[in-house]
Parts: sequence; structure tokens; C-alpha cells
Amino acid sequence: MLHIYYLKLSDYQSYPDEYFIPYVSNNTYKNVQQFHNIKVRQTKLLGETLTRRLIAQTWGLSSKDYQIKKGEHGKPYLNIHGLSAHFNISHSGDYILCAISDQKVGIDIEQWSLPRLNVAKRFFHPHEFEIIDKTTDQKLKQKLFFNYWSVKESYLKYTGKGLSNQLSSFEVCFDGDIVTLKRGHSSLSVTVSECPIDSNYSSYVCRQLPDSFSISHFKL
Repeated sequence: MLHIYYLKLSDYQSYPDEYFIPYVSNNTYKNVQQFHNIKVRQTKLLGETLTRRLIAQTWGLSSKDYQIKKGEHGKPYLNIHGLSAHFNISHSGDYILCAISDQKVGIDIEQWSLPRLNVAKRFFHPHEFEIIDKTTDQKLKQKLFFNYWSVKESYLKYTGKGLSNQLSSFEVCFDGDIVTLKRGHSSLSVTVSECPIDSNYSSYVCRQLPDSFSISHFKL
């Protein structure tokens, strides 16, 4: 079971912070007040609201039934015994995504901008940088850069190890719609799929089993 939901920040620009009080923890609400940037506050409030609404919708849990904690490298998880319940969240530009699953999952979205070739050269696998560098079509170069970036982030979030694993330690290989991750000559036993949310964004989800999934626009 894998379901992916997204919402758009621009749909909630007029919502005051107080609207989210029933949906987020007291700590979250207090912490976001230190941020002067309205978009930063709304992203954090909307992200937790989306997550908790989906947990209630999927597993019938109220906020009193569980805690959201963070692993050693910062990946949030549900602290609840006897239930295989997993989620992961990502945001970029105008979108917040949340993946809900009964297996470990990682999801990422990246808004397209200018491809940063210095970043690719320093942090990507050498084969990935070579492909990007040799691509002359600027639109394709942009797409490749952010596709690589999003796939890598989704995998690192899936493992829960974050950037403690170097981005260059594994290679992303695209063959049409099929995405394979390799370390050395061995393929990693994960399934990576594109999440087509917006033509100006790259978004991928990583999990172990090749189950099908749905993508839905969630509205509060």
C-alpha cells in the first residue's frame, strides 16, 4: 500500500497561523513563531497538518495515539507499537508531498532552476556528471540534473541515513521510465518511481517492493 498526496502552498496563503492550531503539536506551533518568513512558517504548519490528517485518514489514529519522532539522522517516524505505518514528506517551491505506506518509504520533490554543474561535479557519481555535462540541450540538462538529485534524495530518505551516505556512493541509471540504483557493479534492491506532479518539478519515491501507487491532490 502506497499513497502519495500533495498540496499547494499558494492555496493557503490567506490562512492565519492560528488556523493550524488544532492540527499541529504545541511544540511545532511555538517553534514556527520564531520564523519571520511567512512561507517558512506556512510550510512547516502545512507539512505537519497534511501528515497528521493523512495518518488519521489512513490508520484511524488521533494525535493521542502516537508520537512523531526523528531517527538518528533526522528522518521522522511514527512511534507506535504493532502497526506497520510509515510516512515521508518533502517540499519545494509551491508543493508539499507526503507518502503514506505500510513499508519504509522516501519521497522527494525538487523545483527546477538552473542546473548547478559545480554541485554535480563535486557530489554526484562521475558517470552522472559526465552525462549531464555532455548534454547540450539546456532543458534536458536541467531535467537530468534535478531528476538525479530527486532520486538520490528519495533513496537517502528511504534509508533514513540522510547525507551520512555520500551522493556519489551510488549511481542512478535511467532507462526510459525504469530507474535503477547501483553501487559498484551491484544493483540496490529498491524500487524507485517517478511521481508526475508538475512539469517544472522532479519528484521520485523510493521503497523496497514494486507496488503500484496513487497520487492525489489533498485539500484541507
